[in-house]
Amino acid sequence: MTPQARATWRSPAEPGPAAPSALSALHVVAPGSLLAWLPYFVADPGGLDQVVHAGTGPDLASEEARDALRGTDADLVVFHSSHETLLRDSALADELRAQGRTVLAQSARAARLGVDKFAMRGLLDEEGLSTLPWWPGDRPRPAPAGDTPVVVKSRFGTQSEGIRLDLAGAAAAGPDEFCESYADGTEYSVLVYRDAAGAAVLPPVWKGATSRHLVPPWRRLRLCPDPFGGPALDRVLREFGLRTAAAAGSIGWAEAELLVTAEGTVHVLEINPRVSGTLRIAALAAGLPVFDMHRRPGARGDLPAHGVAAELPYSGPSFADPERGVFATSRLTAVAPTYGELATVVQQRAGDCPVVEGTARFGPVLAGLAGAERSGPGTPHAVTTPRRKPVRDRTRARNPAPRTGFSGWPELTAERTNLAVGIAPSPKWLSAWGLRDDPAGVEEFCKRLLDAVESVAAVKVQTPFFERFGPEGLELMAAFLAGCAQRRTLTVADAKRCDTADTMAAYADLYLGPQSVLGADAVTVAPFLGLDATAALFDLAAGRRCTAFLLVRTSNHEAGAQLARSADGVTVSEQLADGIAGHNRRFAADGAPGPAAAVVGAPPHEAVALLRRMPGTLVSLPGLGRPGRTVEEFREVVGAAGPSRAMLPITSGVLEAGPAAVLDRVRHWQEVLRPLRG
Repeated sequence: MTPQARATWRSPAEPGPAAPSALSALHVVAPGSLLAWLPYFVADPGGLDQVVHAGTGPDLASEEARDALRGTDADLVVFHSSHETLLRDSALADELRAQGRTVLAQSARAARLGVDKFAMRGLLDEEGLSTLPWWPGDRPRPAPAGDTPVVVKSRFGTQSEGIRLDLAGAAAAGPDEFCESYADGTEYSVLVYRDAAGAAVLPPVWKGATSRHLVPPWRRLRLCPDPFGGPALDRVLREFGLRTAAAAGSIGWAEAELLVTAEGTVHVLEINPRVSGTLRIAALAAGLPVFDMHRRPGARGDLPAHGVAAELPYSGPSFADPERGVFATSRLTAVAPTYGELATVVQQRAGDCPVVEGTARFGPVLAGLAGAERSGPGTPHAVTTPRRKPVRDRTRARNPAPRTGFSGWPELTAERTNLAVGIAPSPKWLSAWGLRDDPAGVEEFCKRLLDAVESVAAVKVQTPFFERFGPEGLELMAAFLAGCAQRRTLTVADAKRCDTADTMAAYADLYLGPQSVLGADAVTVAPFLGLDATAALFDLAAGRRCTAFLLVRTSNHEAGAQLARSADGVTVSEQLADGIAGHNRRFAADGAPGPAAAVVGAPPHEAVALLRRMPGTLVSLPGLGRPGRTVEEFREVVGAAGPSRAMLPITSGVLEAGPAAVLDRVRHWQEVLRPLRG
């Protein structure tokens, strides 16, 4: 192997001292795809290492494997196994050790777990590592049954081999299959290296949201390090990865595949004790020659990221472009110092190779990260290394109680009334409260309001007044939303977003659920690019137990277009109300509010007519607290919506009291609204 391994993408400060370069290694490679990129991830300045292909035949008597081992006098034999060769390579390693050779190969215990998921699941359960409920296909299913979605998987296959979605009441799994409860959430991979010198953990790889279409992770965008979760989640994921690898007794590299649910619970999906493609993106981000760890006993512990890396689906020939930090097999992986440079590299490579899939779909995500990065305070990783640690990061690691979102609105309002306090750190209100119009003023404003809203059912946060301060404003908003969640106060991000379907789905990752950037329970949406454009947002909101409030009829004087009629005489607002009712019929169950909610700021007679078109829908009724508006005006409208379906946001009527009296004003409005529940 030549010194070409030292490519330009690697960090100049590689962690840990290297052992003497005279130590030679024979790399015995099973998966052919690994041959295309392994040489670039070994620091071999002496050119002493050799790479041989042993094939993927699982038989211990495989001539291809034994031929690869003949005639070598390397100081160390390193096995890089595929799924098919885990047991074979473990047995070959035992033979070599009996001959006095030094070998680095996966342990027999981990190899067995890697090929037999029954054994793997049993071990994870024994070790107390949280997994999704599962049961072998030839055994009676446990409760709950019926229409609960389950994923049917192969006992002896890889993570996705033979995978399919079914319903628990109808799932027909064979004796070599098992059923696993489906859960919405975000998938991650953590790569762990273990040997006699200790353990090294690479930055977690973000693999995106789970999908009921069973889109496998390698057909989605992957990012490393995770730009969304924050340092607390990073620590939790690394801890779970290390615990999983240790429980399996893995030697060398192993991948722990994890799921973080919408409630913030971490589950172990798989332990993958072989060389996987996921190792490449984590290695690029860390700037580490990962197949040279035997020479680097000092490179242990939690290893940091020195760059940002992304992977996209790819269907062309394998290639390696180390000068630009781009490698491709079944996925195209790229690395750069910043997201802006990374987005450029990916876009350029997509132009060179039309077989790069998903560029149109994933490119805006990278561009968005680059935009957030540019607005930061000069740090190249403003998204991933915030200056102020949000409260949400400090609480996420605690495995908090499940959040019910607005599905629990009827019960919450019975206790706290239908009041939603508007949170608006605008120049006007900051000045009225004697605060500076800067991030410090916003922070103090939120701090004073947090205690006042502890007994309130919901808050409606006007996001632009936070967003105008860039990343620091987003951190302040995330911290405030997290503080509300701790107090069981539901949160609406009043962002009024409006875009096409794929971008609307991206907004869910920004706003909705504990795994999003901001962690709100709901977001407001302007649906005037067409109601169908919001369908992806509804789907994600339903899976995360969140809500999207659509602007059906607003109260501003410029809203006349909402009353325009189609050829059949139906107004725009009426069409939207009908569409919301249709969407909720797909999702709502057991009488709970569906994920599609409405904002209706019309006069009472018009509002009542709209509400009758979407019965049972959660509705926000703005206007109370403004000069000239009375509670009596809202009585009929609340009755039409249903007292357990109405939300009454009040901003001016609360904030005008000033910081000293804001709690008294909140209590006043709660008493005023309580009779509306009948």
